[in-house]
Amino acid sequence: MDNKTRTFIALTIPVQDTSWIAESVRQGKTAALPKLKWVAESNLHVTLKFLGDLTTDKVRFLQDQVPAIISKYPKFEVTIGRIGAYPDQRRPKVLWLGMEAPEALFLLQKEIDTLCLKIGVPKENRPFSAHITLARVPENCLYEDLGKISRWIIENRDFPTRKTAVESVIIFKSELKPDGPIYSPIKICVFE
Repeated sequence: MDNKTRTFIALTIPVQDTSWIAESVRQGKTAALPKLKWVAESNLHVTLKFLGDLTTDKVRFLQDQVPAIISKYPKFEVTIGRIGAYPDQRRPKVLWLGMEAPEALFLLQKEIDTLCLKIGVPKENRPFSAHITLARVPENCLYEDLGKISRWIIENRDFPTRKTAVESVIIFKSELKPDGPIYSPIKICVFE
């Protein structure tokens, strides 16, 4: 029986920018929203495609094919800023930091989505929304805490913006642990 690897493909954010994001949301982490499950600074990224559990052959296929897609795109910049929530700020499940991105990011994501069809991973039903997940709301969150979270989103909606260069796409292995996931690079693909 083939072992399976929980896998996703993501744009990486340079360390200086993940540090800036972490510092910018620190007040929400400590005072206003201590009950959220905040994403570790080292795990901040933009998911292009979540693949779930893949066999070794499918992971190898991606290791061979994704670099060819990435080689078609030059480095580009995105502007990060604007806090929001899924599905919405009244019933938040995920807090995110949005971004403005060039068309290249959306074309890249679409190519990766199409490639993944070849290994049996269906295309997404909803349009791609470029974002960095900041925190998750626990399922047992109290109604009054949801109100605090909603207010914090409104108060911080005009998050400071920052331009950042996108330098690589990584195929990651994700191991779920009680203290939070551990992401390990399987293949790093650098933009030319």
